[in-house]
Amino acid sequence: MPDDSASAPFSSAAAHAEVLAYHARSKHRRERYAAGPETLDWSAQPDPFRHWEGSERIMLAQPDLAAGPDWSRLCLPGGVPPQALDLDAIGTLLALSFGIAAWKELGPDRWAVRCNPSSGNLHPSEVWLICRHIPGLDDGLYHYAPREHALECRARFAPAAPGIAELYVALSSVHWREAWKYGERAFRYCQLDSGHALGALRYAAALLGWETRPVALSHAELMHGLGLDRDTDFPGKAEREDAEWLCALGPQALASAAAALPNAADRPQWFGRANRLDRYPMYRWPAIDAVAAATCFPAPPPAAAAAPVELPVRDLASGGPSAASLLRARRSAQRFERDARLPLADFWRLLDALLPRPAQLPWDVWPQPVRVHPLLFVHRVDGLEPGLYALPRSPAALATLRTALQADFEWRRPDGCPPHLPLYCLLCGDTQRSARALGCGQAIAGDGMFAVAMLAEFAAPLREAPWTYRTLHQEAGLLGQVLYLEATALGLAGTGIGCFFDDAGHELYGLQDQSLQTVYHFTVGRAVTDARILSLPPYPAPGSAAATPATPHAPETRTMSGERTFQRLTPAEAQQMIAHETELLLLDSRDATDYARGHINGAVHLDGRSISKTLRATAKARPLLIYCYHGNASQTWAQTFADFGFQRVFDLCGGYTAWQAHLADTLLPSPDTRELPFALSAWLELQGFGRVLDAALPGSGVTPLMRACQLGATEIVEALLKLGADVHASNSDGNQALWLACYADAPALIEALVAAGADPDHRNDSGVSTLMYAASAGKTACVERLLALGADPTPESADGFTALDMAANRECLNLLRKARKPNA
Repeated sequence: MPDDSASAPFSSAAAHAEVLAYHARSKHRRERYAAGPETLDWSAQPDPFRHWEGSERIMLAQPDLAAGPDWSRLCLPGGVPPQALDLDAIGTLLALSFGIAAWKELGPDRWAVRCNPSSGNLHPSEVWLICRHIPGLDDGLYHYAPREHALECRARFAPAAPGIAELYVALSSVHWREAWKYGERAFRYCQLDSGHALGALRYAAALLGWETRPVALSHAELMHGLGLDRDTDFPGKAEREDAEWLCALGPQALASAAAALPNAADRPQWFGRANRLDRYPMYRWPAIDAVAAATCFPAPPPAAAAAPVELPVRDLASGGPSAASLLRARRSAQRFERDARLPLADFWRLLDALLPRPAQLPWDVWPQPVRVHPLLFVHRVDGLEPGLYALPRSPAALATLRTALQADFEWRRPDGCPPHLPLYCLLCGDTQRSARALGCGQAIAGDGMFAVAMLAEFAAPLREAPWTYRTLHQEAGLLGQVLYLEATALGLAGTGIGCFFDDAGHELYGLQDQSLQTVYHFTVGRAVTDARILSLPPYPAPGSAAATPATPHAPETRTMSGERTFQRLTPAEAQQMIAHETELLLLDSRDATDYARGHINGAVHLDGRSISKTLRATAKARPLLIYCYHGNASQTWAQTFADFGFQRVFDLCGGYTAWQAHLADTLLPSPDTRELPFALSAWLELQGFGRVLDAALPGSGVTPLMRACQLGATEIVEALLKLGADVHASNSDGNQALWLACYADAPALIEALVAAGADPDHRNDSGVSTLMYAASAGKTACVERLLALGADPTPESADGFTALDMAANRECLNLLRKARKPNA
């Protein structure tokens, strides 16, 4: 998990070197990916919702999606009359920029999608408001809680004389939310999300007719003003936040740094302490802390120069759905129709929206020079040849790109291109395979109508100011947000792609140095809807019991979006309740397989299919105790029951994992009664298995044999196999000991396991075989041994890839080719 200790300030030269080093080490390469976790336990995903325990909560009103301007009015300067700055308008602003857009359910899984997109739907961004003179709201600093659509009061200011209503919105990032899944590359994704968030805020403000102005502050000033440097408010190992930007909003935004942040006259009174998002962090990524410190902006960034060219105002056809409904309808596509085509006029419209018009949204909120320029992989656009195209977004960029890219690129203007649109054809031909290959083999990169690689002017800006590493990614994220919303307005969908092979693309484009670097990929197409996924409203309907304003909440009692609350119980408290509450309904929300393997005595399985029956058939006064794997998902289930009016709802802190730890003596199998070698007995005790040869650790499902293989402990593996350890046992990801032997790059262990009966073609829960994993990780010796032991190289994963497709180096590639053509 991230290092929360304060970092020493960097000199400019040291900061520049740190940023370059981070960028290099966080690149994905064909021979290896950037450092990241070897495995993920999705049931232990960090809590996507931060709360400030002990702070007062103020519920916000829901927007009327049918009211307000249509999309065309939103994009015209002055096209929307400004609304008053009050609490209802703030509710609309936040609901349509950072609020939940829908809840999704598939089987036992339930998750939220939000109006602002996020890499992996992990949402590192936290939203802050500084409010002054707003009717019905005390002056102070507030945190936005999107699950409840509420404000949490972090600091209340001393009463002040009446004045004009002022609103400032700030953003911070919890790096660990992205690092949990993506490892060292996560800082990039946090900055992309920050740019998306800035765009989401700007469009929602435009719907209210408001201005949005960036406020120039140093990183240290913003951290202090938001209270993010208050160590005592992050108890234990609560994940820290890193400040990103601050904007003034309103009918007439006052972008004054002096007026924005709390000052001595405000005499702020602070409330609340941050909840911990991940109680079981497995990794640390110090490189993220280092690059975050190196990119702190020490002084207010300079304003960008005026645009050197005039661009026509975008004048879109009026009519269509309301802008509010479009903002909430934005989704990240998971699959595209492979034969869908894009009308040429719509393609011009999408590209035109990317041009920087300083007086038109969203570019009126961007204070930095234009430095990010799209390269377009055009697949299926009517009237336009497939191929690679460039869109330099400033006149100076045209010369920069022509100098840096392949010398034999055409640089030809397409027929019929609008005169003001600086689009150039570089190379004609089918680019679908190239787009897919550069996007780490993701089919969606090649199946869309077109894909985008965003090239940033890199070396020169970073030499002048290392903190521009943040703004380069934020500008790319802002471009992505434009594409998302403009595509939605056309009935299409987009998807951001943060996983791409950096230098493979640079090689394709002919880049010889770091003058330009790729910072983001994106793709647009017609989405294929997964009919299996149920979509539910983001919030209870107005007027329902669940929509009643909430009250302040105490630690360990989560106030939900209504009067109902649920209580969090420790395992010891839960044990007492189970013993004494004869009417208690105990609900296990883990997946059916793990429920079948073992559950708390008397528990009933709960999933997306049984929830409706349980809600209808259970008396509202009956006490409910819900648990999951680690105490995260159960809180969502508890919220659902509380919102439906159940009066006594409880969830288990730490989930089934904590319960097993609490009752370890009665839940774990009895110790092995055989005479164990001293070395093996001591090793089992040290690893936490007691004297149980086939015990599975709670949560992960790891057995002693798996752990020994993972560690490459040959003698322990041999001893366990001699005693009959189960080679077919699977962990929580469906991986067996054979996979862990490949992880340790231990061909001898692979041979010993197969000799003991392990299946060389076993696949995990994601349909990935051990051979596929070894090939993708570049473990040549393991690939060679698996093939020699009869592993089949021809099966495909769920995504349609074979081990050959996944090969990370030439040696694995050659071995797999030879295995597929044994007579060649």
